[in-house]
Amino acid sequence: MNYAQEQLEYLNRKAEQKKEESTMNYDNCEHEYAELKSQFHQERMLEPTEPYDGGYLLVDDNQVQEPVGFRSVDGAVEYASSLEHEHYTIYQLKRVL
Repeated sequence: MNYAQEQLEYLNRKAEQKKEESTMNYDNCEHEYAELKSQFHQERMLEPTEPYDGGYLLVDDNQVQEPVGFRSVDGAVEYASSLEHEHYTIYQLKRVL
């Protein structure tokens, strides 16, 4: 094997290594993105929102606070636990007409 062929093989091996490293970095970034997206979705489900069909409404039975809408029952329960009393009801909203 001559010098030029050795250099060509060396460069090919280096290119393959770079390609593998690049793929691994992409996979890591893709995994991180999926984790962040999942975390964002979970946090979003716990945040108060406007009432909507299929959502949940936390109603203060003592009528101290206005009703608050949530995307999940877990968000409503978590929010209700921060209230200073335990007199509340959670409704799931459904459109009738």
